[in-house]
Amino acid sequence: MAKVTGRTTSSSKHVPRDEVRFNLQVQTVFKSTNPLLAGSSQRKSSVGLLVPSKNLDCRCPSIKINKSYLILGMDSKQNPDSLVLGPKTIIIEWKDDWTRRLRRFQQQSGSCY
Repeated sequence: MAKVTGRTTSSSKHVPRDEVRFNLQVQTVFKSTNPLLAGSSQRKSSVGLLVPSKNLDCRCPSIKINKSYLILGMDSKQNPDSLVLGPKTIIIEWKDDWTRRLRRFQQQSGSCY
């Protein structure tokens, strides 16, 4: 779960023109193989989220500043400083009543072998 804290649309050399960078404050990591996020379960960390501009033109996903989102999907290994949305990534606006449910799923994971 992450809260969107800002949006960068500058044409700097770090952000390509065909992508928009959102600044995320990671609040909770339920499962990750990304070393950037692995230690963030103890503390909140800042991460960039790169979204292709064509996805923003059609308003999918509709990402709003100061809202929290659940992000599900595989992270691209191309950019270690940011999360990159893939074609199968799902971003859902976070609902507070999901916290207890996801903690329960997290505790049950791996127990069905």
